Amino acid sequence: MKKSVLFILFLFLVLSSSSAAVNSAEPLHLPPGIPVVASPSEPAPVLRALDDLRRDLQWVLGTPSPRLDHLPADPDAPGIVVTCQQPDTAGLRDRALSGPEAHAVLARGNRVVLQGGDARGTIYATGLERRRGRFSI
Repeated sequence: MKKSVLFILFLFLVLSSSSAAVNSAEPLHLPPGIPVVASPSEPAPVLRALDDLRRDLQWVLGTPSPRLDHLPADPDAPGIVVTCQQPDTAGLRDRALSGPEAHAVLARGNRVVLQGGDARGTIYATGLERRRGRFSI
């Protein structure tokens, strides 16, 4: 029961916020063990936030989410992509997002992109603030 309540709280945090958002007509399925992708050259605080996100996903879903340094070759492979400024994830980012602390959570196919305009914005996208949208686990 306690895990169910915490899971609902986690989803509320993931799905509610006031900025740019996931606008999806269909739920986006995030399976347990979904990989989390970020370039190892992202700023150290962003990588720490990524590890916090992975810890929270494991706690809620009961399965570890592997950390990948690069996007999978299969463009349809599900994943959570954490991106700030690195070129290998530039194609997934919203080019209009800029400014200090700007952040967004975007659906790109089977992937969720947690994007920040700077390191602090990326950290916000990974855990402190979330966007409206529909996800199912």
